[in-house]
Amino acid sequence: TGNVIGCHEPCTKHKSAAEQMAEKIVYIKAFACSQHIENDKYCKTSNICKRYLQIDDLKCEKDHCTDEDRQGRSLTDGTLDITKEEMMQYKTEFMLFLAREYHRINWAMQIHYGCKRDNNAFMFSKLGPDTGFDCIGDAASAAQTADFLNALSATNEIPRTILYSLNPNDDAAIGTIIGCFQGTEAAGKIQQGSAWWFNDNKTGMINQMTSLANLGCLGNFIGMLTDSRSFLSYTRHEYFRRVLCALVGGWVENGEYPADMKSLESIVKGISYNNAVQYFGFDLDVVK
Repeated sequence: TGNVIGCHEPCTKHKSAAEQMAEKIVYIKAFACSQHIENDKYCKTSNICKRYLQIDDLKCEKDHCTDEDRQGRSLTDGTLDITKEEMMQYKTEFMLFLAREYHRINWAMQIHYGCKRDNNAFMFSKLGPDTGFDCIGDAASAAQTADFLNALSATNEIPRTILYSLNPNDDAAIGTIIGCFQGTEAAGKIQQGSAWWFNDNKTGMINQMTSLANLGCLGNFIGMLTDSRSFLSYTRHEYFRRVLCALVGGWVENGEYPADMKSLESIVKGISYNNAVQYFGFDLDVVK
């Protein structure tokens, strides 16, 4: 569920899946509404990782999720079995709740999806999860991604949103979806995130930025992100900037973009640094 949680979660050891799900929902709702988050000036963004962005039929949301269900009171005794449909109903409400909270407290929402995890059962039994046996998935639905944003748009509660799909086949779909929900709160309020994981290479970066330039506004792109768990990952910013400059420079040399050095300088500085500073509201000076 990303990094919305900033303190100790409730203990879920020896509890059923239903109990765990209910307690986490109640806990995160209570924490999100606390002054702890609202007064933390250093919190600017969240990150949610999902196999795919799938949501339940939004028209039925209020009919099958009662107030009692939302508080988890009917689930905590562990006697109620959770069907796949009911799980999707809760995930739908949970995702919508988080997005609305991000909008309320002015956080950006990052969503990473499109991965199929732990594919090798034999190695999973030996080494456990997330040990190098993940691959690109194809379960993501462009229609449901659009429906998710549309449900938030209906109440004017879309936060600044960045969509990252691990599947490069989703590039064009994301490029058209983000164009449907832009707003005036930030330049490029709804973003396509940079090439991620298996696409975090020269070809992947070129394809992602080319698709974004074709279907959206490359000049508002917030550029490369850093995996803060690895110090060596900082070098990807230098790699990304070189790929960016070669790509844009090639367009200029081919006569596909005007050789306006002032405009080009602004675009490259923006994508490399300035856009991210302004998009997230970091207390940093932009590069002149």
